[in-house]
Amino acid sequence: MKRLWIVLAVLFGVIAPGIATAARPARGISIQIINISADPPGRQLLAPGGGRELTPAILFTPAAGANVYGPAILMLDTGLGSNPGRSDEPTRFAAERLAARGYTVLSLYSHLERGYPLNRFEQTRYDISAALDFLERMGFEDIALAGRSYGAIAVANYLAESDDAALATPGKRRVQAAILFDPLTDVRRYVASDLAGPGYGAKLAAARAAVAAKTGLIPVDIEPGYHPPEKEAPWMVAGRYVMPAEAFLSYFGPEAQTRNLSVLGRLPIPTLAVVTAGDPSASAEILRGAASVASGMLKVKSEPAGSYAAPSVQDRLTNDMAAFLSQHGLGVRPAVKTSFASITAADGQIFTGVLYRPAAGGDKARPAFILHHGLSEDAIHSSTHWLGWRLAQAGYAALSVANHSSGTTGATMTGNLAEVADDTGRWADWISSQGYRRLILQGHSNGGIQISNYMSLKHDPRVVGMVYMAPTLDSPRYSRETLGDKVYEGQVKEALEAVARGEGDTHLMTEDKLRLARRFLDISGPQSRAWHTERIKEFNTPMLVIAGAKDPLMTRDPKFIDTFVHNHPGPAEVKWLESGSHGMKESKTVIAQDIASWTRRTFGAP
Repeated sequence: MKRLWIVLAVLFGVIAPGIATAARPARGISIQIINISADPPGRQLLAPGGGRELTPAILFTPAAGANVYGPAILMLDTGLGSNPGRSDEPTRFAAERLAARGYTVLSLYSHLERGYPLNRFEQTRYDISAALDFLERMGFEDIALAGRSYGAIAVANYLAESDDAALATPGKRRVQAAILFDPLTDVRRYVASDLAGPGYGAKLAAARAAVAAKTGLIPVDIEPGYHPPEKEAPWMVAGRYVMPAEAFLSYFGPEAQTRNLSVLGRLPIPTLAVVTAGDPSASAEILRGAASVASGMLKVKSEPAGSYAAPSVQDRLTNDMAAFLSQHGLGVRPAVKTSFASITAADGQIFTGVLYRPAAGGDKARPAFILHHGLSEDAIHSSTHWLGWRLAQAGYAALSVANHSSGTTGATMTGNLAEVADDTGRWADWISSQGYRRLILQGHSNGGIQISNYMSLKHDPRVVGMVYMAPTLDSPRYSRETLGDKVYEGQVKEALEAVARGEGDTHLMTEDKLRLARRFLDISGPQSRAWHTERIKEFNTPMLVIAGAKDPLMTRDPKFIDTFVHNHPGPAEVKWLESGSHGMKESKTVIAQDIASWTRRTFGAP
């Protein structure tokens, strides 16, 4: 029975073959094998035997599941002929250890390892991009990229040759840091001696001639029982690697990007290169030369010689990763507990919100936030989501609410400011019932008008603070200036007549196509309560204003924030973001930090 257990352990990687003291897998983690699509642009890769060619990957998470509100790590292994599940690869041993600490790690089984005779080296860019897409769509906003040997060169090549733009935030890279284990610096020496001597020149000439004659190209696919056609040139041999001439040049030719060390000198993000002494494939001296022209982005760390199969080496390399990630703001972050909440409005409608709380338990003596989205948004698709979980990580409960103004642009938003104010009061009652006695109202854009209107009407003593992100202008004034006096007066008349006919909730305005008549009057009419600079006069609750210098509303009226703050009789702080837009996506982390810091300064930090 004991012998059977040992055989099974070897087969499944619990004990590496020939290594009796290999490290045991870390406990408290979850491991899943998944598949992702990694097609080149405009083409689908077909698998031998039919169907789509999918890229396998191993997803390592804490046992409780992925913390999408923290950083993730994408890792590649040694390369040609390896796989990410091997016990001596960082894609396995570091992934397990990091998952036990709270990270999510995706270890990729790219075309570089499993299909190099059928793919050029550049295919790995699409593999990496597809894996990053997968993590980003899971919800991760900050990602690190790591690789060993050939995998390290693939990582560097991707970072140097791809824009890596985040899907949801223009101008932001989704990969924030990179780690390269023993990145190849001498491919010829590493592969075999015949690539370092006269034999390499002969192979290079033969490969180039075969590609020029179109007889040494990469086959479209290799079915079981594949036999090369008569006109196909003999495959090239490079050490233990066998491949067609085109693939040979892609991996081992003088222009091959696997040997392009110049990319290490132009990496756009903080990068750590870890070199173990005695590794024949990597040179710390060469890497330090590359680092000297890398504008401070590339750091080189030398480690003593040791096998990657040794637990002590595995621990040391994992610690190197964790320390570097923490140094660059990618340390493990607190988990967040997310749950639904709901209220029943005065007219019987049920509105659903999202409550974000610290997973480890929060202090209910701290103020809780009620987050109001802007125009054309809802409780899930808005700034209230990205702000909510960040505030929870700072130790605060944050409730993203829906109300009569929630929904898509157009006629779905039929609620008026009075109804929204009643909704806010009901949300305040709900969160107070959960044990939170001090509340802070936050509003983004049009949500700021909603919270100001609520406080001017209710003077709710539970509300101790107000936070405004990109506060919008006085809506009636904005509509008049946008439409012009004559058109604006005509729109007011049109809306009043529609209401008088009983069509206030069905008549679509002829100029302001996004609003029905009653809503136009409620937001933009002369008697509207959306005069923000007036509402702010009517309560003295401490407030924080966060404004963006590139917000088109602020550039339209640069003095608005000064007037807004001057009209408020209570304490006020203003934070200007030099690159801040109206949506403020580019400043998520800074905004959450500013709000948490203001809250601690103003209300204490129990």
